[in-house]
Amino acid sequence: TPHSSTMQHIVTSSNIITITPTTHTLLPSVFTYSCILLNYRSVPAHTHDLHDLLTEHTPDIQFLPETWLKPHHHSVITDLLPPTYFVLCHDCPNKKGGGVTVIYRSSFNLLTSTTPSYSTFGAISVVCQPPPSYTLLPTFFYLIYHPPASSTNYAQDWTNFTLSNLTSHITHIFLGDFNPDSCPTLTKHTFLPLLPYNFTQHITSPTHKAGNTLCLLLAPKNTILCQNPIWVTWTDHTAIPFQLSLHFCLNKPLNAPPRPPCRNTKLITNTSLAPFLSHLTLHIFIDPTVKLSAVNTALSTVVDTVAPLKTQRPLNHNHRPWFSDSLLKLKQQ
Repeated sequence: TPHSSTMQHIVTSSNIITITPTTHTLLPSVFTYSCILLNYRSVPAHTHDLHDLLTEHTPDIQFLPETWLKPHHHSVITDLLPPTYFVLCHDCPNKKGGGVTVIYRSSFNLLTSTTPSYSTFGAISVVCQPPPSYTLLPTFFYLIYHPPASSTNYAQDWTNFTLSNLTSHITHIFLGDFNPDSCPTLTKHTFLPLLPYNFTQHITSPTHKAGNTLCLLLAPKNTILCQNPIWVTWTDHTAIPFQLSLHFCLNKPLNAPPRPPCRNTKLITNTSLAPFLSHLTLHIFIDPTVKLSAVNTALSTVVDTVAPLKTQRPLNHNHRPWFSDSLLKLKQQ
């Protein structure tokens, strides 16, 4: 109370100080990527339309099954892409049609992965790496194109493909033009039992102007949000825009100062050094400069062996932006 004899400081309107808040940048824990899935039915014939679609909708990643691209088309596609996009292709040089392509923003870290080859469909595996400041296993995209012709081996090839790629604790997304109705032993409903990893078919509307659902988007629940289809004029398929949400774990604070490596000096004792020093053969060196260099090299090697340098983890103290230097001085009074 104000009348207490032990009271040293009384808070009044005259000694209240203003605390200036400190800006503290936090990295988001959920990243959302805007994507588009569209069967182009020959990209070389619609390169200008490709450029216009990317410019208008600016997706982060665009998936194109049935591109009809050949190796000699790559330079043309690259020239027509907006400057912020890159392209990854898997062509079918010995077949008419086919081919799958992934177009992505240059700010993303996408790499192609090894993809098994099957005669009944074409596929490309793409790995999306998380940002460097976050901890998360990479996300694998598998873009598929199965031609509409019936194939008795399609169901078995698809089973082998999924079983050879699925791994626990890694996000897998299978998408593309599957043409499920063309195989008498395989329909869009029989895909789901092959994926016992909480997968679901996220596309619920027709993807073809005839009213069929030829494109599938198979991914874990709560990762995909499909949006309204985009009707285009140069193909009989509809563009399927969707949002992909991935949860990341912060690996280190954004502005954490680097800590220099250190070694446990308690390990450097006469007992630990003796076995190494007893084997030094410095008498073979006559020149003093050479001998000094040899001694320094030998001792550095011994110390690194006994007590190696270790990287220190950044200190992650509980950040209190309101606790300023002036408050610290008042606390110390």
